[in-house]
Amino acid sequence: MEGALRALEARWRAVSRVVPGVLYQLSRRADGSEYLRWVSGDVEMLFGVTAEEARAESSALHRHIEPASLARLAKEGEAYWSNPREWRTGFRVLHPERGVRELELRAIPELFLDEGLGWTGHVRDVTEVRHSEAQRLEESRRDAVARMAGGVAHEFNNHLAALLGTAELLVGADPYDPDTRGLARALVRDIEDARTIARQLLAFTREQPMQVEALDAVSFVREVIIFALRGSAVRGAWTVTGDVPPILADRNLLQQVLVNVILNARQAMGEQGVVQVTLQAESWNGPGERVMVSVEDDGPGIALEDRERIFEPYWSTRPEGSGLGLHVVHTLLDRLGGEIHVRPPLQLRGARFELLLPAAQGTSSVHSRSADWDTLHGMGTGPGGTLVHVLDDDPRQRRVLERLLGRAGFSVRTHATGEEMMDVLPLLGSDEPTIVFLMDVVVASGSGGLELATGLRDRFPNARIVLMSGYANRWPEWREHLRAAQVSFLPKPFRFKELMRILGYSG
Repeated sequence: MEGALRALEARWRAVSRVVPGVLYQLSRRADGSEYLRWVSGDVEMLFGVTAEEARAESSALHRHIEPASLARLAKEGEAYWSNPREWRTGFRVLHPERGVRELELRAIPELFLDEGLGWTGHVRDVTEVRHSEAQRLEESRRDAVARMAGGVAHEFNNHLAALLGTAELLVGADPYDPDTRGLARALVRDIEDARTIARQLLAFTREQPMQVEALDAVSFVREVIIFALRGSAVRGAWTVTGDVPPILADRNLLQQVLVNVILNARQAMGEQGVVQVTLQAESWNGPGERVMVSVEDDGPGIALEDRERIFEPYWSTRPEGSGLGLHVVHTLLDRLGGEIHVRPPLQLRGARFELLLPAAQGTSSVHSRSADWDTLHGMGTGPGGTLVHVLDDDPRQRRVLERLLGRAGFSVRTHATGEEMMDVLPLLGSDEPTIVFLMDVVVASGSGGLELATGLRDRFPNARIVLMSGYANRWPEWREHLRAAQVSFLPKPFRFKELMRILGYSG
């Protein structure tokens, strides 16, 4: 037995010399503590500690792991010890000599005769790979936006034409004519539609940290398909088979996956035809269920000799193609724990892609807005006696908000700069419970809401502070600051009822 173990260790050492990264075997003692049964010698290059330190105490490997990554790894680790299966994850190390490094871990459960359950795994440095991936993802995003630009511009022009025509009708309309109220409602609907397009485009183009959540499969996929087909002559056909569980994924990454697949189908069909999308739950030999999204076009199809290369970067069957769309789809699905396969089309021609996505287990929840965007507390029974300070450098915004808030019963003061607003605040008591500060985050000159929020919170602890901005795509970078100041946030443009809801009223 001892000779066999020495031979096995010799084979491990031989393998470790030709495989980049760190190979290891991890076990747990009876008291629950973990130890490394074996680890290869590249530990110091990846983790900033020596292999001897790691062998003596496995927790030495945690010394330079980024705190957020370490907390996530601990939580994931307990889940995988409780329910053993293949484990694949990524984390950051703040290496004392090499700086921030991105590492990838892959491990499989294994039963050891002496200690029971353990893990055999591999850790590699993927910093340069991730950098190249990030460049390709950004290039693909720009390419997708460029391909959609004409259709989106067409949609906006249609909305602007409708808005302009409705506004001209309202200018000469009799305010007592019943049709006037209908025209006003149509104007609001067209503006909301245009706002939806702008927000979808901003969400698609911005890069932000990955955040996995349960997404309502049917509504999310339908919304993305409508977005990807805007301004195109291609029609979308839709089938949902049975009950489909929520998808467990990052919203923005999954949107980019689906948009790229739909754009690929659009181009394959020459911007005309039908894209058939089928959505259903699927059982498999892994834990839980998966959600299958099938996308089929009626274009010329994919030649058999091309199928093995279609996911390679910069490879395309079309002279004008970037060769990044499907490669990015494959890369992102890999990151999300999903898969993509080319399947025979159900029709006589065309191509069919089958996307397999992890389902959220034990929940029927759908994506909901962050609690940061909701009200912190109610403000009483009505707006009467509540003073609202509006800070915005756009005179049109100040004028409209002053009229809307005044009509709702608020007292309103408007200010073009933060300094102008601060000049009148000494007249207010710090214990005044019915003050609202409604401020643009960034103003053209002087201080905006972002600079003023923390100081206002310290001085007026009972006040409601609402920040608003047309730069909704910058929300991730402002988020921590907004949390610290206990404020609410409204992306422009917004309906007045959305503002009232944040202020604690139903009107």
